Amino acid sequence: MNVTLVYPPNRNIPGSPYGALPLLAGCVGAAGHTATIVDANLLVFEQLLKTENVAALRDEFESDWKRLRAKPDLTAMEAHTLQAMAPLGMVPFEELLHAEQAGRDLKTLEQFLEPEKVNRAYATISNLLRVAYARNALFSPGKSGMADELHGYLESEFDNPISRLVNTTCMEAIAATAPDVVAVSIPFSEQLVEGLALLKAVKRSFPDVVTIVGGAMITSYQAELCTDARFYHYADYAMPGEAEQSFPDFLDGLETGADLSQATNLWSLDANGVPRRPARVEISDLNLAAAPDYSTIAVGRYFLPYTIANYQTSRGCYYGKCTFCSSSIKGGFRFRRPELAIADIEHIQAQTGIKHFILWDPLTSPRIMKSLALWNQARPQEERIFWGAETKFEKFFTDRQYTDLLYAGGARFMQFGFESGNQRVLDLMVKGNDLMRVGDMLDALSASKIAVSVQWFIGFPGATEAEDRESYQYLNQRRDAVQLSSYMGTFSLSPEDDIWQTGGDLLDVDVFQQEDGRWDYSYRGGQVRVDRTPLHHAYMARGDAEAITRMAFYIYLTEAPERVREITHWTNGGGLPFEWQELAPMRPSVPRETYLTQFDFDPFASLTQEEFEAAGRQLPAQQTAAAYVTNSSLAYRLTDEEWQLCQLSDGARTAEEILDLCGGAQELQQAFLLLVARGILHVPLDVKCVNPVKGAFPGGIQSVAS
Repeated sequence: MNVTLVYPPNRNIPGSPYGALPLLAGCVGAAGHTATIVDANLLVFEQLLKTENVAALRDEFESDWKRLRAKPDLTAMEAHTLQAMAPLGMVPFEELLHAEQAGRDLKTLEQFLEPEKVNRAYATISNLLRVAYARNALFSPGKSGMADELHGYLESEFDNPISRLVNTTCMEAIAATAPDVVAVSIPFSEQLVEGLALLKAVKRSFPDVVTIVGGAMITSYQAELCTDARFYHYADYAMPGEAEQSFPDFLDGLETGADLSQATNLWSLDANGVPRRPARVEISDLNLAAAPDYSTIAVGRYFLPYTIANYQTSRGCYYGKCTFCSSSIKGGFRFRRPELAIADIEHIQAQTGIKHFILWDPLTSPRIMKSLALWNQARPQEERIFWGAETKFEKFFTDRQYTDLLYAGGARFMQFGFESGNQRVLDLMVKGNDLMRVGDMLDALSASKIAVSVQWFIGFPGATEAEDRESYQYLNQRRDAVQLSSYMGTFSLSPEDDIWQTGGDLLDVDVFQQEDGRWDYSYRGGQVRVDRTPLHHAYMARGDAEAITRMAFYIYLTEAPERVREITHWTNGGGLPFEWQELAPMRPSVPRETYLTQFDFDPFASLTQEEFEAAGRQLPAQQTAAAYVTNSSLAYRLTDEEWQLCQLSDGARTAEEILDLCGGAQELQQAFLLLVARGILHVPLDVKCVNPVKGAFPGGIQSVAS
């Protein structure tokens, strides 16, 4: 059978192909079928960058803006739309019209290795994607009533820039593969609607083609999605979980007309149109899987000078103890034998010429890394690969012989779960990190020239605000060894973590669900939770989570390692002073990626229906200043005083001198600190936190979760 494997649009810059589809393609091919990969995210992205399409976006935006501003009275939905459009228009479209050139800069090595150009390219394209996807719905799968909202949207005749490209460019690409089956993988939450909308387009364009959907979103939310008969308007079948064996078996059964009611990992409708659960669920034996097949991957079209291959050597987590982690990850650890993993890499390299590999295991084991390094080191220089891995802080990394071996064997970066810079909080997490030993590991890795990226978050149950500041302070003091700070946000409960599964008893909290479907917690006994939003925004403005997905830093590590820091938010986001005496002597400025605007209405107003009616069905007519920060994708209302501080921050005056020009009011000190924390203003990195556990973070608000 001809099978087309599709990766849907996902709102991100396509830096490398999604690794699960070549893996599945290899298994499909080994079973005697033909697999072709269509990266719809790449196809849509290529079209979005074209100058004529950006101009069309601009014309559509300006037409809608003028129409809504000219209306004497608005509907509530129109008022909401106008408020949503306001921050989108803060970045001039004249800048977005350079997106096509920005794309070329990312793909051309000479241009790419100029940090200023690559930073500007990413900022331009990120802001373009905000506008391009602005009309695309997002739904939280756990929210009460989500199913009706989701299917109501999918059943409507929605029209937006992305759907137009899916209905044309993507359907043409799929048609060219002459498919018998179209299989869509939806791994990320922002792809849920896009993936199902793409399946709707497939059903409309190719009504006789069989459709099936899988991926992490289907696995995690099968109870909400696959039990609803409306789901099967778009997908004939759903396959949660692992598919290396179950998907080829499904294709065999489909081709021979076998009874699929007993198929592994398969949801479908029965003869009465009722959703039918999988007859059995199985996980894959990784040593029986075929090698990945990259033969239909668009090597050279991704937006980096070199295409990167994502590869997994294992499933599950060999440590399996972290209280914040999903039980599905902590259980079922398996690994592919090192000799098979190495043979896979050789196969991919022979197919494509790719020399940059990433091992995105939940935790890559020290054993496989050592085996890979020894194999690679023994190869001729011209055949060697570069690689990086997601792994855990382990004692092996304190051994310079081990880290030197990894570097000599091609390792250029390691990503670690740092999680917190406070030992007490790490112990609550049962993370297994000893901060003293972590310091030794960072020393060894730095000495061996292996770059380090760390993932971390704040707001874990039991952690204080001061302890969450210590995480930043620890990393700030280890900038010598930590190149990227992949800040992941505030802690979010999941029904699969230990805290939720114990009803909160594990950490003495009560678990509850927010209206938007997110799970949250409150402390028992009336303990107050401090709102982490100000701290979260400060870390977002200096975080590299997006940089990890883009992978530009990886190419820099192999081509110009001495300049890699120049393309990270961890460096470019500037310093984060917590106290006025730190900021006072510094010379703040408005960074290029921050945009300041004045509106003649309030785009931030939150009005009840009664207030909206009393205002003549208009948004409040008042001069409102605003700032948009590209690094965090956040827009802020500015007071008159904050606007003045921004106007005076030219990089020549000190903060203290600027404050004197504003009358020296002491209350402006906190406003100044908050502007810097949010990334609206920038100060050099030599700002140090005088006392990371003293006082409250600027703008800190105490609130009790309810």
